[in-house]
Amino acid sequence: MSVTRAAACAVAVGLAACAPDSLQGSLSSLDSLAFTSVAADTGGADLVIIYKEAVGSGFDVPFQLTVEIGTNPVPKGTVIQLGALDPSGAPIAVASRSVTGDTRGFPAIKSGTLTLNDSPTVGDSLSGSFFLVFDYQNDSTLGQGRTVEGSFQAVLTSSS
Repeated sequence: MSVTRAAACAVAVGLAACAPDSLQGSLSSLDSLAFTSVAADTGGADLVIIYKEAVGSGFDVPFQLTVEIGTNPVPKGTVIQLGALDPSGAPIAVASRSVTGDTRGFPAIKSGTLTLNDSPTVGDSLSGSFFLVFDYQNDSTLGQGRTVEGSFQAVLTSSS
């Protein structure tokens, strides 16, 4: 990418759109956020963004974001508050991980947003970005008070 095109991309549509798959934040000082691929899946009312790291013949999941989006169509450009609760009082967003030899999970999400650049449609490309802050909990979860931000672009599949 030329310097002129890179500058135009950064100014016109933001850095996240120039690098479709990214994962970073203060959590990286405690644990690796390295990944080799990103997947997007929907299972009914949930949207799941999965960052995978190739390990041997399989993969670990250093970061996964599951967000309740409901069953009604979600318009392009929707911004979802990740620290919100659903009507039953359960969190609408949960971060998780599955890393070989490490059973630690993440704390609850205190705040953040998920922005969807596209309307989630199975079989179509879905892109977006998120930023979140983990809550402080008095337990052994990984990342208390830390941040994670990322962008993604993947074809949306359905596990339902």
